[in-house]
Amino acid sequence: MKLTIHREDEVYQIIDFGKELDLDKGSDFSCFLGRSKDCFVYLDSRQISREHLKISLNDGIWLIEDISKRLPLILNGNQVSQFSPKN
Repeated sequence: MKLTIHREDEVYQIIDFGKELDLDKGSDFSCFLGRSKDCFVYLDSRQISREHLKISLNDGIWLIEDISKRLPLILNGNQVSQFSPKN
């Protein structure tokens, strides 16, 4: 799965989880994206919560979940609580 992060309509960062992680087809994985330096994907922006979203892989299915209590997850221009990209 590739995750493209935009900032002010410009590509800010692209993360290719397939290349960055050595995951087998049956692997389970989870991480956080946020402003905390402990997050797997660190974004230095006040528009991002310390732990903004959780990205997980279970049984070959990727899931992106909004875990921020204050700031929305905007995906492809729409506010969502969770999203499962097609593999």
